[in-house]
Amino acid sequence: MPDVCLDSKGYRITLFYFSLILNYMQTEILYSFPSATIANRFLNELKHWSVADVKAKLFNNSESVKVSYEFDGKGFDYTCSELDDLARKYDGEEV
Repeated sequence: MPDVCLDSKGYRITLFYFSLILNYMQTEILYSFPSATIANRFLNELKHWSVADVKAKLFNNSESVKVSYEFDGKGFDYTCSELDDLARKYDGEEV
């Protein structure tokens, strides 16, 4: 029988599966924009973004957007690069 452990909800999971979970990092990036209107345009485009599965929301004030996604930690982070390019399209910058 494979080694098992419990996840945060008390479910049994194998250590092999647990190691796969640990290999992914939650990445968060904060972008600032010139106005709330432009920040909302960026946010709306991310809702229909086909490049990667990201979660985005207005942050702190309405001129900032916080984006989060999972990165496997291997190689170059293309999602981050694509997000930076998209933010630049809306005159945004990473903070």
